[in-house]
Amino acid sequence: MSTTVRQIRRYVQKIAKLAGLEPVETKLASECVLGICKSESCKVSDIVRALNSREPFREEARAFYDGLADKYSKLDDMREAWLEFVAPTTNKMPFIAVDPSDIIKPYGRDFDYLDIVRDASDREKRKGTGYSTVQIEATNHNHVNLPLAQETFSTKHPDYRSWYDFIGRCILNVLSHTGQGATWLFDRGFDAGDFYSILGGLNINWVVRQLQTRNVILGNGDTMLMSDLAASINKPHEIETPYIDKKSHEVKTCPVRFGYAPVRLPGQSGRYWMIVITGLRSEDMVLLTNEDIRGVKQAARIVLAYMRRWGIEEGIRCWKQKTGVEDFRVRNWSSIRRMTFLSMLAYGIQALWLLTRPKQSARLISKVKVFIEKVVFLHYRMWDGVRIALRSGA
Repeated sequence: MSTTVRQIRRYVQKIAKLAGLEPVETKLASECVLGICKSESCKVSDIVRALNSREPFREEARAFYDGLADKYSKLDDMREAWLEFVAPTTNKMPFIAVDPSDIIKPYGRDFDYLDIVRDASDREKRKGTGYSTVQIEATNHNHVNLPLAQETFSTKHPDYRSWYDFIGRCILNVLSHTGQGATWLFDRGFDAGDFYSILGGLNINWVVRQLQTRNVILGNGDTMLMSDLAASINKPHEIETPYIDKKSHEVKTCPVRFGYAPVRLPGQSGRYWMIVITGLRSEDMVLLTNEDIRGVKQAARIVLAYMRRWGIEEGIRCWKQKTGVEDFRVRNWSSIRRMTFLSMLAYGIQALWLLTRPKQSARLISKVKVFIEKVVFLHYRMWDGVRIALRSGA
């Protein structure tokens, strides 16, 4: 048995042991993760073919379908076990980003609780059939992401309450294991009164990008539209923000200017800080944070922190593209949630290797033929290196 196969199995087995899985369930999880890594697919048929099993194809495929759909299975407990497993690594990472996404099933018919979602990959953001998802990932200044949680959900499910309630519970679940010392980063989709009420009870440092459509309360008690306040704030401070050049894939910097001011939100207790950044795009970017900003350096650190949130979007694209998760064919609701999580686990184990086993990761990456010698975001090459090793028996 190859070294890479043994290592993937060993990692899944450790997580399964933490989750209290039975041997049959452990084998199913290991085979799923291995098959996804090797086939770049979440189709059971592709996973079974990639494993080169000697058993009859239909018989083994049926074992996968039955195991994933088993309502008494402990496979769902692997979510908690994964968080426990990666906690020591996560607690050394400075940022955690929460990002909603979707899985579009344009030709779906008989999938359980098939929902209507907005296709984020479509330029016109048209709606279609599919499922909503939320990803929570830790990240650092070296552009390495570590997925912590992945949840697929549907507004059609009887247990669904609300979008913010579901995501709030996902965040609480992560916080019960890790991430208390990180700065949490949220995009404009989280700029809502209900969500600020949730954030108020989490005891974390957070930054939320603003839609600028809400009112804020100034120090003198006056109320003002956020966009008007943002336009009036002086932006005297300059900082170099890093970005990746799309042609050379090199890290470059561009200067931006920013200013900040304390504000309060109607209906919310406590004081917040609003940071206005100009020079990134045609319109100013506005951030809101609960950190107590006491100087320019602290405000600049928050600006740079939020820039790392965009790296999470790259990680989600890598997960979707390399695992083929959007093309799953299982139809049972338990199977859908378990298959999408196991695809994240396949991506997550490799991400963990990048952080904790740099020499082994470098050897795997060296097997990949490249056109551009150096890139900052290594997850694609790591995935290709693992797949090459699995297929060659290395």
